[in-house]
Amino acid sequence: MQEINWTCCPLVAQNPITRAFIEQIAKERKSKSTIENYSRDLNDFLTAFPDTPFAELLEADESRIADYVDWLWKREAQRSDGQASDRSKITYITGSHLAPATIRRRVGTVRNFYQWSIRLRHRRDSINPVREGVRGRERGLVPVLTSVPWIPDEQQWKAILIHVLTKCSTRDQAIVLLAHDGALRREEIVLLRVDDIDWRTHTIAIRAEMTKNRLPGTIVLSHPTWSRLKEYIEGDRAALIKCYGGASQGPIFLSDSQRNPGQPISKWTVKDIFDRMRDELHLPQLTPHKMRHLMLTELKKSGMELLDVSRYARHRSLSSTEIYLHTDLSELARDVNKAHRRLETLIAQVEAESHDSI
Repeated sequence: MQEINWTCCPLVAQNPITRAFIEQIAKERKSKSTIENYSRDLNDFLTAFPDTPFAELLEADESRIADYVDWLWKREAQRSDGQASDRSKITYITGSHLAPATIRRRVGTVRNFYQWSIRLRHRRDSINPVREGVRGRERGLVPVLTSVPWIPDEQQWKAILIHVLTKCSTRDQAIVLLAHDGALRREEIVLLRVDDIDWRTHTIAIRAEMTKNRLPGTIVLSHPTWSRLKEYIEGDRAALIKCYGGASQGPIFLSDSQRNPGQPISKWTVKDIFDRMRDELHLPQLTPHKMRHLMLTELKKSGMELLDVSRYARHRSLSSTEIYLHTDLSELARDVNKAHRRLETLIAQVEAESHDSI
């Protein structure tokens, strides 16, 4: 069974039923991040009803779930470690401090919990109180808002690289460039180990147990990324291990803070690196995950087959990969303008004929 971080979900840990739900997910070998998301989401649900007995909450109806959804739209954002988030200052166009995708995930967790409770007969009512939407027929509790996808254009990507190479430490340079080259998720970045590196081929193995979908993979490193990664491992990282101890073949990226020097960094460290870049470069949509979007889009534009892009992304389905692929607006404009040429030609002919007939 996967190890469970009960400190992140104290209310869940205290209740035998919710605890059993998380333990079953862990026994099913879900990824560590999935287990933590379920744990935190379910704890969030219990937090919303501090004065409601659990037995009553277990038999909740749709109106009680509607209260929870309304609470989610109104509540402020928090970091997963329980601290106040700097993103609490951000208000989405919906008026919420939480992203709609986050709200959908939390509601989905509650739906899965009730479905599990019904199957195991913890809940007497056999109807799941969390309504699920049916595409084309019935809307779910949280609307799916569509937006124009964003990745850095060439000028923005150049500005990001200038910032990284001139203002970031060698470690942070390696993190940003590695996030791009490997199309890595935050959790994957912090779990990379030195013994995953193939020093001969300049590649890094992605172990199945560290990925969201339990799919292994291989990162092919560009020369700039390889040189900075090598410089960091042989320089700053080696110095941290010498001073504070640690496994030479262990996690690649170590903390250089005074609070926990030499310890493996967390995904929040990666987030903080990108948050600083986002603020200094005035790119509010910049996140670590956008490096993943950017790399997969670049692979497709370079001529790689979609199936191979999907394998590099460690996706189980092509449809998952397609979500990540973006068309640069300048390229889109060029392609649309090609289609406009026939219209322009026809209008020119009509104007010329009209002029001749006068």
